[in-house]
Amino acid sequence: MAEPASRAQFKLSTTLAGHGADVRALVASPQSILFSSSRDATARSWVHSSKGWEEGFTFTGQHDGFVNSVEFFTQDAQPYLATAGQDKLIHIWPLPATHSSSSSPPTPTHTLIGHEGNVCTLHASKDSQVLVSGSWDKTAKVWSTSDFQLAYTLKGHDQAVWAVLALEGGEQLVLTGAADNLIKLWRGSKEERTFKGHSQAVRALAKLDSSVGDGSLFASAGNDGSIRLWSLATGDAVHVLNGHDSFVYSLSPIPASAGGGLVSGGEDRTMRVWRAADGECEQTIVVPAVSVWTVLCLPDGDIACGASDGLIRIFTRDASRLASAAELKSFEEQVSKTTLNPSQVGDVKKSDLPGPEALAADGKKEGQVIMVKTASGTVEAHQWSSATRSWTKVGEVVDAVGSTRKQLHNGEEYDYVFDVDIGEGLPPLKLPYNVNQNPYEAAQNFLYRYELPISYIDQVVKHIEANSGGVALGTGASNEYVDPYTGASRYTGGGVPTGPRPTVQTQPRSNPSPASTAYAGFTGFNADPYTGGGGRSAGVSATPKLLPHKSFLNFTQANLAPLRAKVGQLNEQLAADPSTSSLSLTSEEISLLDSLVAYLVIATSPGAKAPPLGEAEGNVVQKLLQWPVSQQFPGLDLIRLITLSSPLPESIPSLLEIAQSTSGTPKEVETNTMLAFRALSNLFTSKSGQTLAVEEAVEIVDTLKRRGMVGINKNGKVALATIALNYSVVAVQKSLGGGEGSLLFEFVAELLRDGDAEVVYRSLIALGNLLLSPQITEDIPAAALQRYKTLAKDAAKRVPEARVKAVVAEIEKGRL
Repeated sequence: MAEPASRAQFKLSTTLAGHGADVRALVASPQSILFSSSRDATARSWVHSSKGWEEGFTFTGQHDGFVNSVEFFTQDAQPYLATAGQDKLIHIWPLPATHSSSSSPPTPTHTLIGHEGNVCTLHASKDSQVLVSGSWDKTAKVWSTSDFQLAYTLKGHDQAVWAVLALEGGEQLVLTGAADNLIKLWRGSKEERTFKGHSQAVRALAKLDSSVGDGSLFASAGNDGSIRLWSLATGDAVHVLNGHDSFVYSLSPIPASAGGGLVSGGEDRTMRVWRAADGECEQTIVVPAVSVWTVLCLPDGDIACGASDGLIRIFTRDASRLASAAELKSFEEQVSKTTLNPSQVGDVKKSDLPGPEALAADGKKEGQVIMVKTASGTVEAHQWSSATRSWTKVGEVVDAVGSTRKQLHNGEEYDYVFDVDIGEGLPPLKLPYNVNQNPYEAAQNFLYRYELPISYIDQVVKHIEANSGGVALGTGASNEYVDPYTGASRYTGGGVPTGPRPTVQTQPRSNPSPASTAYAGFTGFNADPYTGGGGRSAGVSATPKLLPHKSFLNFTQANLAPLRAKVGQLNEQLAADPSTSSLSLTSEEISLLDSLVAYLVIATSPGAKAPPLGEAEGNVVQKLLQWPVSQQFPGLDLIRLITLSSPLPESIPSLLEIAQSTSGTPKEVETNTMLAFRALSNLFTSKSGQTLAVEEAVEIVDTLKRRGMVGINKNGKVALATIALNYSVVAVQKSLGGGEGSLLFEFVAELLRDGDAEVVYRSLIALGNLLLSPQITEDIPAAALQRYKTLAKDAAKRVPEARVKAVVAEIEKGRL
């Protein structure tokens, strides 16, 4: 396809303001209605008419957290908007004939439930027959738009699925791109081909216009900064487009009717326009923001972008749609006054930079950026335009390093990933953080994920604030590491001090999955009952149904090296004291302990099926439980992990005794009881453990009910509520009798009087499950059942969270 030697450049047409945070996605209808989604938890529509662009509806009140993606499609002549977000949900909104901010906004008629992690991308097929979604849960899902049911799930990626593309035609072809650096082609639910070439996460996919090449080309882009063109017909990479200096987040094809080619946007704050004929970059548009998250070619040939400053900017080649001269000048000034971080233009020594005379020479390619040192010592960045054959100032360079680079953690992208040191020779804990996130939310997620005391939240927040400073234009964060924990150097099990300095509680942990890092709020377990994901099959409901919850919850985090080291340290202390030397482990028992740790390395690995634990190793753990109260926590932690795969019946009496004990300092009691509760929670992980839990149900529940919650910290209470929830799952399975059930009702009633949101929520789920179990409720007086429901209503008043209100509404309305 021949290209003109030179054609009009894109220039600013208009700026759309309305969103309160980053604009993450754009889509347009054939009628030139533009839809946007944002980190401000809303989507919006924008209507183009002869008067220009006007704001239409605000789609709000449904998503909890960022709205990451929007997609437009029609079904039986009815137009719809799909929105997807951080809360793992996809809402379907029927659209009215007119879009006006004064009209009543639409409400969703369907909610697609099934993803277990942040839903970050949507795409509808050209015929609108299917809607495809991609998620941090490592899957893509294909939904039928005729009945809004799940057609099938695409499983094959090892990390988050960042991009999906439904291809036209009747072959049910779908492309997916993921943080495992791979692109996969699917025919129906079957994987057909894998495209390899990207060295980092794939973030965007786009089908090129059929006039380009052999008509089967598609483009991909990602964190390696490259754009790759592929042939669907052969599976070969046919071209690589280089130009972006950082992550490429979005691609949009330009149709032949609008000149053809491709537009891209990324972390280097640029949009780039690529020619279809030769793949050359013909224009680079700098946006005065940190990130260009999304780009879109509109039906009239204009291009739009959404950026980190919350604005949507539209650029045009049509002189009749250009912004006014004053607006164009203002935009150019914004770009030129933008302060840049050296990470955006490369690291060089200021003394090595040329002066303004360097601007007399032509640039080597479109979009080339050079730095020059002015007479005042300021460093300016200038960009070459091949069209105008001139340099344009695009910003001034500040000294902060690395504050605008995104970082990957478990397949997801963050502005920062801090290292938190917990011990000499041990890998640091990762603390991911986005600058538009509430620091307290990030801190809470971090503490819960690694089972650290919530009392550290203020220190973590201070650390985030001290080391981020916000990724804002003109500012930079120090890259100097600041430890907020006043010396976190040793494994402490449940937070019991082992030295004169306070330390971070470092519970054994495992690497979190993308599903467990969703920003909508830490749930504390993988099978998420709050939004319908996890243990339930995908489906559709106008209001997501939370009950019954059928998945057992557990505490699986494991870090065995420091745990083993702590046992050795405490054992040496016991052996050195004549009054406790008889309690210390012998050399033979130390060997058995090492065998036990090796066993747990296998047993706690994902998907592992470990054989039963040997009797000798079990006896060693039982001996650890006889240690003094101040030194019991490593043994309790080992029991917690052992119980996941090979529960020890002889440990139940010891756990219940420790749970009731008040010996030791308040901190020691808090720690030991919490770990005992977690071990009991883990009984339900294996079949043998479930059998044991049912056999001992009366003893366990009665003991815990009598124990009460005095002297128990938040983590301990959450573990208690988890035990109740797990027993309620057994009740739903009809494996729990009326006698145990009546005790469980009273146990849950006590938990519902607590003020902690997580404790209350898990307890409400347990109550809802019990009310669903007729073999239990048939023996409970009606007055008692009403009392339990009243307690649920009272809990909703004390804890006014949406998730609490939702489950209480189901209980009240009998939607069980």
